[in-house]
Amino acid sequence: MLNVRISIFVLLILLLCPLIGQTIEISQSLDKFETDFEDSVQFEITVQWDGPPHAYLFNKPLNPTFSYLKAGTLSSRVSSIGSGEDEKTTKKFKFILYPTQSGQAIIEPINVKYLKYADSTEGELVTEMMTVTVAAPIPIEKSKGVNPYYIILFGFLISVGILLTVIIVKNKKNKEISKPEKTNREIFLEKLSEIKNNAGSNLKEFQSGLYNILLEFFMNEYKLDLSEVDDEDITKKIDETKLTQFQKENLTGWLLKAKKDRYQPLQSSPGETIRLESEIRNLFENM
Repeated sequence: MLNVRISIFVLLILLLCPLIGQTIEISQSLDKFETDFEDSVQFEITVQWDGPPHAYLFNKPLNPTFSYLKAGTLSSRVSSIGSGEDEKTTKKFKFILYPTQSGQAIIEPINVKYLKYADSTEGELVTEMMTVTVAAPIPIEKSKGVNPYYIILFGFLISVGILLTVIIVKNKKNKEISKPEKTNREIFLEKLSEIKNNAGSNLKEFQSGLYNILLEFFMNEYKLDLSEVDDEDITKKIDETKLTQFQKENLTGWLLKAKKDRYQPLQSSPGETIRLESEIRNLFENM
């Protein structure tokens, strides 16, 4: 009986070993706790976990609630250090907040939802409430009268504005204002989103679309026509590009698998399409 108990104990330890160290944590910070009404505050949320960037997917938007503050801009970035079992990843969300009223401003707790790559389980992290003291706005002195100088200046500015408007209208008739072209990487990411939305959980349809846009990316970015070559030549041609070794191996693997999966029946596990799309997106966003 003692041997049986020892065996069960050892088995439980072995089952729990893969979970050790696989943690995900959240923290938040402010660049200041007191601010002028005319100034802004930087609020940052930091999520850290053990593993590569694609270990967790954050596909739901944050919905923060503020009192006496409004969000101006939101940005996010992902970085990682180490490799293999020692790799650690950090994802940061940064808000620029502007006061709307003087007094005690409040940043309510924010729910950050995520999807775990390994088993497609969902989780949620919650920040703590934070406060900022906003000073009263600087009073604006009322004008006691209108200086004739300002009337003349105002009339002059109106005349200049009319003249500039005429010049701009004439120039528009003779020149086309061109918008900056999107990069091949940006075009690929847009098409990747369309394929994921259209395919849903249909892995075969997703792989077929992925194969086409990967061929298009290599043609536009590196002038490589990989549509009529065998697997060995595909690997060789991609290896000659200036991509990193990690990028070459992943892109080659995805392209060859998508090429094969187009013509055979597939049975995908729940969340497989989401995990694959997230892994590809992370590589292109950090390319």
